[in-house]
Formats: sequence, structure tokens, C-alpha cells
Amino acid sequence: MHVPKGLIGVGALAVLTFYALLVALETEGWAAPYLSLFSLIGKWAVVAVLAFLTLLALISAWKSSRTHALAAKPSPPPAAVAAPALPARKAGAMPVVSPERMARALRGQPAGGSRLLADRAAAAEAGGKPSNPVKPAKPPQKMLPLRSNDRVSVRLVPQVPITFGDDAAGWLAGAARLPPGMAWPAIDGEALQLLAQIDCTQLPPGLWGGLGPRQGWLAVFLGPRSYRPHVLHFHEAGALQPTPAMPSGSYILGSGAVPAFPRWPVDLIAVPAGQEAPRREGASHGMKRLLAESWDVTESRFLPFDWPSAQRMMELAADTGRASPAAHETEIPKKLQNLKAAVDTMAASVPFSAVVMDLILAEMRSLVWPHPASPQPRGEGGQPAGLPFTSHDPAAPGWQCEYVLYLQERAKHVYAEDPHSLPEEFLADCEDLWKEQAADGVAGMGHVPWAMPREFDENQDITLLELPSSELMNWRFGDGKNLVLTMKASQLASSKFGSVDVNVI
Repeated sequence: MHVPKGLIGVGALAVLTFYALLVALETEGWAAPYLSLFSLIGKWAVVAVLAFLTLLALISAWKSSRTHALAAKPSPPPAAVAAPALPARKAGAMPVVSPERMARALRGQPAGGSRLLADRAAAAEAGGKPSNPVKPAKPPQKMLPLRSNDRVSVRLVPQVPITFGDDAAGWLAGAARLPPGMAWPAIDGEALQLLAQIDCTQLPPGLWGGLGPRQGWLAVFLGPRSYRPHVLHFHEAGALQPTPAMPSGSYILGSGAVPAFPRWPVDLIAVPAGQEAPRREGASHGMKRLLAESWDVTESRFLPFDWPSAQRMMELAADTGRASPAAHETEIPKKLQNLKAAVDTMAASVPFSAVVMDLILAEMRSLVWPHPASPQPRGEGGQPAGLPFTSHDPAAPGWQCEYVLYLQERAKHVYAEDPHSLPEEFLADCEDLWKEQAADGVAGMGHVPWAMPREFDENQDITLLELPSSELMNWRFGDGKNLVLTMKASQLASSKFGSVDVNVI
């Protein structure tokens, strides 16, 4: 228990006064008991002790009053610390990078740089601050007004040429990086196909009005026959898991030459509201133009680049020779079967050799093939003059078309796995075609759908993902339409992806 020093002094002073009174009244009878007590201690000793206590009380009271006085006096402000001088910012507005210029820059940026450029450019045009592409701040998970002028959408642009590979911000189709130990998603026994996997840390802050995850991964799957969607959001991504084989009777597969989708890296480009770039309307007609021309499979742009492509070529050629009634009167079917057998034997025993394939192709080109439906010049007797077996005639398309379709699809898969695995001359021709196909196959997130679902409400719904049918990706929705996945903004705010609507428009 704390007793104030001032109270002790007052008590001591009271005792001293009482003693003095007793001394003055020592003749009185009632004071005798008290005087006898003090006399045992000593009159002057008691006086000295009481005087000392009184002095301590006075000193304590003086210090206390001084402390209160100092506390009441205002303290002077601390001395100002001079800040280091910063260089003056030049007058003028912050530079804004257009999406068109951004798209051009993306093709030559190192890993990570182009995504930061896109984020900064989009934020600058939207009037905000760019986010940190490595550790972005967690966005507020609350409903925000989805006014059209607040929207920032994202374009998923396939990389041609591929520059980032596994370091890309995301990819379309193919293998998926699922959480360790997770099985490949399936619904009622139907193995799903991956549509897209996106690194959420690379999504701009303004996408979906600030709603949705900005950490971890977003993976979107679809049933190839049922069109049932399945969306996953997770934080830890494991090793790549290969996609299951495409089932027969798939309703989303384009060309059946290679019944699979390539895993194709994409750039994420932020697009402020009112700007629709980079994206081109309509389907690519590169393959249609190619098939409408005359060419020969012995040209450098059509040469096999590995044993599987060489074996597929010889399989198609041999089947054609065996099935053609016009060729039965010649040695062509037998020669083709022998060439196919030679290729199969080498494929099982030795590495692929372009030199060996040149010899085989030269032998095939020496075979003259009759083209009854071709408007080629006629020989003596009015019979078709014929063409080399390796030549494609637009008026009478044959096995060469099917082979080139297969070659292109296989090249995409090989290239997507290793961009340096194809011959340079062959790759240059392929990339020209793939760039055109990529421009037609740009996907989108967070925009007002290009193909508008009938029940889409801009104030309540968001576009999770929109994919056009694409020759590059070899997927086809309906009769060449767009696949549109939408959901309620209120569900996105809670990262609940259980109710996603699918439309093919």
C-alpha cells in the first residue's frame, strides 16, 4: 500500500505538536501516562526523530510541487530533421502504353517483364497504381460497382513465338499443374479437359471490379461430351499432369488428325474499358488457303521432322495406293508398301534421319499418279497425264491434305513442349500460320461477352472466361462458335466457383 509522503509529514508534525502540548501540561494529571512513555525513550530523542521526519516531509513536498510545475510547462517541439533532396519530377502526364503497342512489346520481353508492362499500362490508363506482380496486395473481397468505365478486362494471347514456356502467366489446354496428390478432375466418370490455367498473381487489380482471387492458381475444365464445367482455385501447384486421352465422340475437338489439344502458353494483357485489343474477329482461313493452292509434300515446309510424322505420311500414302482402283494396274501400291515397311523398321531401330527421308521422298515423287478428276493436261489418247504421287491438286485433293493437317497438329504439340525442337526452315513457315491463328484465337476474361448470353446482366454477372473456336488450339465449340463461361459477381466475391454457366454462342 502506498502512503503519500505529505501525509507522513503531516502526521509527524501532529505528533510533535502533541508532545509539546504534553510538556506544557505536565502538571496536569491526565497527561501523566503519556509523559511517562516519552520519558522512557528520551524527551530530546523523540524531538530529534520527529524533527527529522518533518524535514523529510518538507523536502518531499517541494520536489513534488516542482515536478508538477515542469509537467505543466509545454515542451519545445523537436528539432526538424532535414529530408534528402529528391530530383524534381518533370512536368507532364504519366506515359500511357496502348494495348496495341503493349502486344508488340510482349513478343520481345523477358520472362515476367511483359506482364508487368501490361499491368502498369492498364493501371495507368485506368488512373490507378500498378500492382506488384510478385506479391500483390490482397484485394478487398467486397462487392464493388461494376460500372462499365470501371472495368478492366484481360486478353489471353497465345505466344507465337513461344518465349516464356513454364514461366508464362498461364496457358491454354494440355497438361495441368494440380495440387500435389490431387487426381485429375472428372464428373460422373467423364475425364475433363483443361481449358485454361492462370496464375492469379498476374491478374490486374481492376479485373472483375476487384473481385476474385489474386493468389494461387485458377484452373478451368470442361467435359468434352457433356459441356459440364469445373473450376478449381488452389494455392499450391504441383508437377505437370498429362491430360487424359480425348474420348471418342468429343464435341469440342476440331480436326481429328491429332485428338488432343496442345498446351500453349499465353500472355495476359490488361485492357481498359472501351478498348478491344488485341483481338481479331472471324476465323482464320490459313489452312483453307493452303489447301486451295498447288504444292508438293517434298517441299521444305511439308517435310517430316520426326519418325511419327514420317510414319503417318507413309501410312496415308500406302492406304491410298492400296485403295485406288486406278493404281492396281501399276506397281505403285507394292512400292509404297515397301517404303512404309522400311520407314517402320528404321523408326524402331535408329534415330530419325532427314537424309534417309529425302531418299524415300525422292522415290515417292518418281511415282506418277493418275488424277482422273484433275483438269491437268491430257496425254496421248485423251488419258490423264497424271502428277507425281507427292503433289497436291486442289481440284482433286488426296492423301496429301490429310498428311499436312496431321503434320501441322503434331508440330504444334512438339513445339509447345520444346520450341527449339523443330527445324528452323520448317518452323518459320509454321509460325507465320500460327500467328494468324493466334490472333483469331485470343481468349478473354472480365469483359462484356463478345457473344452475349441471353440472360447475362452486366450489373450482376461477370465473364469468367470466353474462348472462341480456334484452329491453333484445335478446339471447336458448336459449329465454330464461342464458349462463354459466366457466373454471379456475388459468388466470385467469395471465390465460390460451384455455379458457373456455360453458353455456346
